[in-house]
Amino acid sequence: MGSWGTGIHQNDMAGDVKMIFQDFSRRPTDVDTLVTEILEKFDVGKGAQDESEADVWLALADILHQHALDHSPTMIHAKRLIEDGTDLAIKRDLGMSERDLAKREKVLAETLDRWSKPHPKPKKRKKAPAPEPFLLEVGDVWAYPTMHHAARPFHVKDIDLSGFVPDGWGAFAVADRWHANGHRACYLFVLVIPDGTTQPTLEQVHAAPLQECTYTIEGYDKQWIYPVIFEGRLAKRKQGLKQWGAELLGSIALDVSKVREHFPDRMKNVYNAFDPDGFLWLEDELTTTSFHKAASNARAGTVSKIVPHPSLRLATLCTD
Repeated sequence: MGSWGTGIHQNDMAGDVKMIFQDFSRRPTDVDTLVTEILEKFDVGKGAQDESEADVWLALADILHQHALDHSPTMIHAKRLIEDGTDLAIKRDLGMSERDLAKREKVLAETLDRWSKPHPKPKKRKKAPAPEPFLLEVGDVWAYPTMHHAARPFHVKDIDLSGFVPDGWGAFAVADRWHANGHRACYLFVLVIPDGTTQPTLEQVHAAPLQECTYTIEGYDKQWIYPVIFEGRLAKRKQGLKQWGAELLGSIALDVSKVREHFPDRMKNVYNAFDPDGFLWLEDELTTTSFHKAASNARAGTVSKIVPHPSLRLATLCTD
């Protein structure tokens, strides 16, 4: 279970709903299609309701109201969850204190009142006029300075970068690209660890081992060990490449069929963000280790360690 407070949007699931809405709503679809796709994304309404479904419905209904988007089925269902006491019962079962339950009840009453009339200053839905342009070419190889194999985390708010002292270089290759859901520019990235402490050449990256991540969570006996290959996006577009100090080394001939052969389940990783929609930012993966996690207040008890893969090299994934 994630964290939550007494507000409609004070829980992890509501934050995810907001992020998905912002992304999905950019496509030129009608409201019915938009809502259906968001609910499918969260696997809502397909059977027994779990503890998170109420948070999804309430957050989605409130976001639609904020944007003056009319979708009666969503609003009716969300109101029912409040009026019949379902939401409060779920929160009580999850261990919310009586004091916070009273605050939640007040919030829900205020929410119903707010929904009973049009939003006074609705937000404008931001639709994309065209699919996002591709910024990277298939086969591109980029190198960037690292500290303990992690890039400079410029994108993390309130982080002290004074301790970032490069001690080596990392690199990634673009194995594939496509438009997810018809508009989001997504890429298949393969991360490697070049040898040495100076900027590598294209030939050195070609011969370099893939990054391997060992991920552990306090309280679990299991470790997750996997090559760092993932589907993702550039959140900051090419601004990020510049701020990492990344250099385009050139292009190599990656064989996508070999990538899929070696990693048939690459979209079923430990992180929920690894999915076909490409909701993993390259910025987050490149800064997953070292002092960055502590400095950015990452979840306590998680440890990520990046090492060279014992057998796989980038050359393994290239055309013969």
